[in-house]
Amino acid sequence: MSSLMSLAPRKAVIAETGLEVGVDEVMINTVVSVKAGESIPIDGVVVDGSCDVDEKTLTGESFPVSKHRESTVLAATINLNALARDCVVAKMTKLVEEAQKRQTKTQRFIDKCSRYYTPAVVILAACFAVIPALLKVHNLSHWFHLALVVLVSGCPCGLILSTPVATFCALTKAATSGFLIISLLCKHALIVG
Repeated sequence: MSSLMSLAPRKAVIAETGLEVGVDEVMINTVVSVKAGESIPIDGVVVDGSCDVDEKTLTGESFPVSKHRESTVLAATINLNALARDCVVAKMTKLVEEAQKRQTKTQRFIDKCSRYYTPAVVILAACFAVIPALLKVHNLSHWFHLALVVLVSGCPCGLILSTPVATFCALTKAATSGFLIISLLCKHALIVG
C-alpha cells in the first residue's frame, strides 16, 4: 500500500502563481501545471493543452492515452507530452518489435524443416498405432503407448518454439541493458540507449 501511495507526487505547482504546494493544500477548481515528464499530482480535468499520458501504473494500459481539453486525468500518471511517440523508450520499443518481426536464418531454416518434420512425426506415430491394430497384434495397448511415446518425444514444439523465443529474449535483454545491435546481413539496426 505504501508503494502505491508513493506513486503520486506530494507536491503540485499552482498554474496562476507558479508556487509549489503540497497536494493536500490544493482546493477544488484550482488549476495546476504539469510539465512534460512529470507525474500528475491529483485527479482532475484538462483545462488547457493536450498531451499523451502514461497510465500503465494505474490501469495497465501499455500505450499512452491522448488527453485533450475536458479529458479526465488521474493522479500518479505521467504527462508524456504530445511527442511521446518520439521519445527514446518509444523508439526502442518500436525497433525491438521490428527486429522481432524479421526472421533470422535459423528461424527460416527451422520453419522450413517443420513443414516436413511435423507431418512425418504424426504419420510415424499413427503407423505405430494403426499397423499393429490392422495386423491384430495381441498387445495393442503396448503399441498405442509406443505411438504416444513417439509422438511426444518426436514432437517438434521445442525445436520450433526455441528459436523465436531465444531471439525475442535476446533482443529484449539487449534493449533493457542498453546495447547496440547491428545486423549487417539484414541491413537493419537496433539502436538502443
